Amino acid sequence: MLRALYTAASGMVAQQTNIDTISHNLSNVNTTGFKKGRAEFQDLLYTQIMPPARGENQGIVVGQGARLSSINRIMGGGTLMATGGDYDVAISGAGFFQIQRADGSIAYTRDGAFHIDAARQLVTANGDVVLGENGPITIPIEATDLLIGADGVISYQQTSLSATSADNNETTNPEGFKQATVEIGRLQIAVFPNASGMEALGDNLWGPSANSGDATVLSPADGEAGRLVQGYLEGSNVQSVEEMVNLIMAQRAYEINSKVVQSADEMLSLTNNLRR
Repeated sequence: MLRALYTAASGMVAQQTNIDTISHNLSNVNTTGFKKGRAEFQDLLYTQIMPPARGENQGIVVGQGARLSSINRIMGGGTLMATGGDYDVAISGAGFFQIQRADGSIAYTRDGAFHIDAARQLVTANGDVVLGENGPITIPIEATDLLIGADGVISYQQTSLSATSADNNETTNPEGFKQATVEIGRLQIAVFPNASGMEALGDNLWGPSANSGDATVLSPADGEAGRLVQGYLEGSNVQSVEEMVNLIMAQRAYEINSKVVQSADEMLSLTNNLRR
């Protein structure tokens, strides 16, 4: 009966962490680029009460319960949502944007809700600098109609009065205005051998770890890097209905383990009250 108490208690502890994981998923259902977690369980060691007799496979063995083995991060892509913002960029693929934090360290994110700071650098919502091919990306003040291509090239159209030019990037309209495409910089994408093994840093940021491997920096639309989509943001990959079903299952599992504890307690109480 004491074994039943500890076995059921291990199941309750495991399901409590499972519920914590599900609640974290649900709380981030509207977080841009969020990747949900999934609790993984393992059974504990077994006690052999009686060795196997001839012709038997295992004899009599009793398990000791369950434990949480890991929380696996599901890195599947979320739904792309149209925003129309010039600085909003989504990755259609498996890569990450490179971010330079205030302490100089490099982090990675799927959150492409970028902004312009006082120095007109492209930054995240927290003010961390977005890194391009040649470092931070500075947006000129005259760049009103910003274009971010699927290949990561950031450019804008510069209009001026001029004669016809032979430059392939320049066109002249009937009013005599020259339009030239000015390239500002290029966003790049980092990919990892095992993105599920990355360390969650908070603030929609991720860091490399021994399990994730080192980052490989690629140009967008280059192989597995994925391509960029301007005017869109990637939503969370959390499915509310699926998480609610998982929550009900975890609650029932916790409840049945608590019933085992209650039953074992009642059996111990009866044993203690036995009289000769």
